[in-house]
Amino acid sequence: MKIITLIGYITLTLTGVLISTLIGGMGSWSSSYGNAGYLVKCGSRDETVTVKRTKFTLRDGINDEKEITSQNKTRDEKIPRNITKVIILTYRRSGSSFFAELLKQNPGVFFIFEPLVPVAEKHGDLDVPIVGPAYIREILNCRFGSNSFLNQSATMKGWRWQSVFRGVSDFKAIPKVCLGRGIVATKIIRLRNIGEIAPFFDEDTAILSLARDPRGILNSRNKENVEYMNQTLEQKKNDMKVLCYNMLTNINFIHDLDKSKKRLRSSAFIKQVLYEDFAMNPLNNTKELYKTLNIEFHEAVQQWIEKNTSNNSNWGSVYGTSRNSSSLPSMWRHELSQKELHMIQNITNCSKVIKLLGFQK
Repeated sequence: MKIITLIGYITLTLTGVLISTLIGGMGSWSSSYGNAGYLVKCGSRDETVTVKRTKFTLRDGINDEKEITSQNKTRDEKIPRNITKVIILTYRRSGSSFFAELLKQNPGVFFIFEPLVPVAEKHGDLDVPIVGPAYIREILNCRFGSNSFLNQSATMKGWRWQSVFRGVSDFKAIPKVCLGRGIVATKIIRLRNIGEIAPFFDEDTAILSLARDPRGILNSRNKENVEYMNQTLEQKKNDMKVLCYNMLTNINFIHDLDKSKKRLRSSAFIKQVLYEDFAMNPLNNTKELYKTLNIEFHEAVQQWIEKNTSNNSNWGSVYGTSRNSSSLPSMWRHELSQKELHMIQNITNCSKVIKLLGFQK
């Protein structure tokens, strides 16, 4: 399995090099794992970031586990990282709609939701890992003239372009509005792992790998629609196997980069973030995230958090973002059936993910 995974990474990287060369240059990248934050070396710049969890384990090799303890956060204030692009790489029903708002509510951020929806419609789901990253790089640089992304967004079936460019009223003004913001951010659930996209970005980009307790994801998918709720236990098991394989792949991919000790001069900043941390303590963790990314925290973000995460928040639809956020992380404990709970906790990769992210069974 390790060899197959490595071959997959090499194939994706070589494909990325070819596509990137055709569109224009590929950023070199590297990172090293450190308590769900990553030490990224860019020339003389060393930045170590940590999350609130004090200790968890990370796979070392195939069978061994290595304890990773918290590291003190250090930053070179003389040469701060200048983040102009933020990518939230995540999974369906991982709390990403809520997390995305923590960036979108900043007036200095231009947010693009699910940009691979129109790409998938044009090229097909199977080709998204091949053509998608190059598209993402172009649109995060507000370069819409070199591709068909805007036209595809305007004509796609099922979605309107307003669903992708939320808050924009004039379609023709999208390039200008994009260029007028200091930061362009996006949320992606149609790429399976960081290795598919990281080679396309440089040190001005932050890739946030948003994870959630797999049991919480299963519970949320149950509520997404009646069809999923009524699936057989075996069907849900197969879905969770795919989910946890992808989650574990992202954790191990970053760890393997660390073990390789390979450092290139320019690289994207990669950080693991947990939905549960932001649901339980949204304001403080959001401020800390902004500080880590060297982005100025705006009062509009704080106002949105205070309005939409209190006990008085309206729940709205299943895709809504207004709710009593602190109650959500543990709802699976009361709402999953015992059969569902036993099923997901006995999937090997799901059990590993639960342990590595610091959750209890």
